[in-house]
Amino acid sequence: MPAARRAAVVHQRLHGREGNDPRSLRRHPVRSGELAEILDRAGVEDSTVDATAGSVAYIAASVVTAADWR
Repeated sequence: MPAARRAAVVHQRLHGREGNDPRSLRRHPVRSGELAEILDRAGVEDSTVDATAGSVAYIAASVVTAADWR
Protein backbone atom coordinates (compact mmCIF):
# COMPACT_ATOMS: atom_id res chain seq x y z
CA MET A 1 0.00 0.00 0.00
CA PRO A 2 1.44 3.39 -0.94
CA ALA A 3 2.59 5.57 1.96
CA ALA A 4 0.04 8.30 1.21
CA ARG A 5 -2.82 5.79 1.33
CA ARG A 6 -1.52 4.30 4.59
CA ALA A 7 -1.33 7.76 6.12
CA ALA A 8 -4.90 8.54 5.05
CA VAL A 9 -6.16 5.30 6.62
CA VAL A 10 -4.27 5.93 9.87
CA HIS A 11 -5.57 9.49 10.09
CA GLN A 12 -9.13 8.31 9.45
CA ARG A 13 -8.83 5.73 12.23
CA LEU A 14 -7.31 8.25 14.61
CA HIS A 15 -10.17 10.67 14.01
CA GLY A 16 -12.62 7.88 14.75
CA ARG A 17 -10.82 6.86 17.92
CA GLU A 18 -9.68 10.27 19.21
CA GLY A 19 -12.52 12.42 17.87
CA ASN A 20 -13.39 13.88 21.28
CA ASP A 21 -9.84 14.80 22.24
CA PRO A 22 -8.46 17.76 20.27
CA ARG A 23 -5.03 17.42 21.91
CA SER A 24 -4.70 13.83 20.73
CA LEU A 25 -5.85 14.80 17.26
CA ARG A 26 -3.00 17.30 17.07
CA ARG A 27 -0.36 14.88 18.35
CA HIS A 28 -1.21 11.42 17.03
CA PRO A 29 -1.43 12.12 13.28
CA VAL A 30 1.96 13.84 13.38
CA ARG A 31 3.55 11.03 15.37
CA SER A 32 1.99 8.31 13.23
CA GLY A 33 3.59 9.91 10.18
CA GLU A 34 6.97 10.07 11.90
CA LEU A 35 6.77 6.42 12.91
CA ALA A 36 5.66 5.34 9.42
CA GLU A 37 8.70 7.07 7.91
CA ILE A 38 11.02 5.37 10.40
CA LEU A 39 9.56 1.95 9.62
CA ASP A 40 9.65 2.56 5.86
CA ARG A 41 13.32 3.56 5.98
CA ALA A 42 14.20 0.57 8.16
CA GLY A 43 12.41 -1.88 5.88
CA VAL A 44 11.36 -3.98 8.87
CA GLU A 45 8.29 -5.62 7.40
CA ASP A 46 8.42 -9.30 6.56
CA SER A 47 5.07 -9.07 4.83
CA THR A 48 2.17 -6.69 4.62
CA VAL A 49 -1.56 -7.18 4.90
CA ASP A 50 -4.02 -4.60 3.62
CA ALA A 51 -6.33 -3.97 6.56
CA THR A 52 -8.27 -1.12 5.00
CA ALA A 53 -11.20 -3.31 4.01
CA GLY A 54 -12.63 -6.68 4.93
CA SER A 55 -13.96 -8.21 8.08
CA VAL A 56 -11.88 -8.68 11.19
CA ALA A 57 -11.94 -12.44 10.61
CA TYR A 58 -10.74 -12.04 6.99
CA ILE A 59 -7.92 -9.69 7.97
CA ALA A 60 -6.88 -11.96 10.86
CA ALA A 61 -6.80 -14.96 8.52
CA SER A 62 -4.71 -12.92 6.07
CA VAL A 63 -2.21 -12.12 8.83
CA VAL A 64 -1.99 -15.78 9.84
CA THR A 65 -1.39 -16.78 6.23
CA ALA A 66 1.18 -14.02 5.58
CA ALA A 67 3.08 -14.92 8.76
CA ASP A 68 2.94 -18.64 7.90
CA TRP A 69 1.54 -19.43 11.36
CA ARG A 70 -0.44 -22.48 10.23
